[in-house]
Amino acid sequence: MKIRTDFVTNSSSSNYVTISIKSPKLTEIMCAARLSEEEREPGKLGCWDRLVIDEAEQIVKLVWGISSIISDGGDWNMEDLEQTDEEDLVYIGYPPASLSDLPKNLVRLLKEGGEYYLYQQGYDLTKICSALEKSGDDILADTESADWSYETEGYGEASLFKWFWILSKMIAKKENLDYFPSFAYLSSSFHYDRENGESFKGEYSYDGNEGDMTYPFEDDFIEEDMGYSFEDDFAEDEE
Repeated sequence: MKIRTDFVTNSSSSNYVTISIKSPKLTEIMCAARLSEEEREPGKLGCWDRLVIDEAEQIVKLVWGISSIISDGGDWNMEDLEQTDEEDLVYIGYPPASLSDLPKNLVRLLKEGGEYYLYQQGYDLTKICSALEKSGDDILADTESADWSYETEGYGEASLFKWFWILSKMIAKKENLDYFPSFAYLSSSFHYDRENGESFKGEYSYDGNEGDMTYPFEDDFIEEDMGYSFEDDFAEDEE
């Protein structure tokens, strides 16, 4: 665990996921889901938003900024947080903890956040997800390597977003804090290759003192866990 010690001078937030999977079956599925020229309506994506299929190397690469996907700002309240569970979009890009979870996590990411990105780049989301769900075992069998990283951080104006409050609460609970950090950062990654097997890493950092946070509602957070459970992952990293 790392604690941020420098002073934050502006307001910002970022959430992005990067994936690279070397799998002949996955490459085949993605290529088969390409839309025809008549079906395509190309749009403009952000400079970092890309899906790249390397057919020669049989690698699928994806880089997405997912701030606009995981949570809207504005009108949300305590009732919204009470309904939050492990499927909350705040952790939509979280990597698999093991290779066996790779197809499931990929389907989840694509279903929740892929419609815009895939359509604009000429791919049929429905075809991809249907094929992934049917061919998960085949993908696992021929995957040579996989890298998946997810990073999210926020401070300042990020306090307007529900995902930031959930992340801040998670850190406060983990560190036994009596306040919610005004800066929160989470980084997690999964790596697999046939020679060395699989590994998962997760770390978080925070900064802020009691009284730094401006609450968007009057009630306190509920005690039950919300969002993805990080307890086991962090416990393993700290050993």
